[in-house]
Amino acid sequence: MDRPACDPVGYVNLRQTPAEARAAVQALAKMGVKHTGEIGLTPEPAPPQAEIEVLKAIVDEARKAGVQVNVHAVSSPAMVAAVDAGVTRLVHLPNKDFTSYEQAEKVAQTGSIVAGLIAFGAPNIDRLSTAPAAVQWPKDNQVRFRDGRPWPEAIAGANRDAKGRATGTEAGYTIVNARRIWDADPMHNTMSYSTDQNADDVVVLEHELKSFSIVFSAADIFKIIGPNSARFVGMADQIGSLETGKLADIVLLDGNPMERDGIYTMLKAKVVMKEGKVLVDKRAAAPATDKRVNR
Repeated sequence: MDRPACDPVGYVNLRQTPAEARAAVQALAKMGVKHTGEIGLTPEPAPPQAEIEVLKAIVDEARKAGVQVNVHAVSSPAMVAAVDAGVTRLVHLPNKDFTSYEQAEKVAQTGSIVAGLIAFGAPNIDRLSTAPAAVQWPKDNQVRFRDGRPWPEAIAGANRDAKGRATGTEAGYTIVNARRIWDADPMHNTMSYSTDQNADDVVVLEHELKSFSIVFSAADIFKIIGPNSARFVGMADQIGSLETGKLADIVLLDGNPMERDGIYTMLKAKVVMKEGKVLVDKRAAAPATDKRVNR
């Protein structure tokens, strides 16, 4: 199969009127936009009704226009409100509270899927040296947020106690909520992978894997990153698994990630193939065969 061109992404403003939002969706569709950007719902205490009415208009118009709506819902009430409005693609796990069994079941029953960011609130410690200069810091065993500033105070939109101190509870909420949402669906189609960090991919992946590994097996993680993520972006028929007719995008790892503690071999790519063509090959060259004949 030929690889499709990357779909452009567009933004819709929730502060618009429902009529203006519908017009904005139609304008995006005419430009060939297939996905909205992250539409951010007010997380606490819950999205106001005005936002919900605009979101319903966006979902309705997007369905007609063939545009996927992606909603940023970082509290359980916001997540449920988005699902009730007809949204099936949720960006980032709730990090403001614990998701209840009933809330998780609603995600599963509606065929919705959450693009993780499971490690959003987890601290970074001695980040890998491959990080860009903008986010480098010394290996001094200090806990930091992804921007290099002290954790948990620097967490974006940090949860705070009555005295205004950042609590760092985001790290726990996302991990528990990921497993609860995952378990709500017997087929485990409710979780996919995402991140919004600005460091090298391998640095970000390592950080995410640390949190994933607490509540998911290696097999689970591969399903989340592979077929489930392909489903989230509407490309399950082209990527996400090795099947006849799909794009031959393949990564060969230096080790077996299915062995105990082996998931971190995902950070050690040996061969990278895109559409069946080898782009990266770090394998040692095979020794040349000596064809001389002793007489």
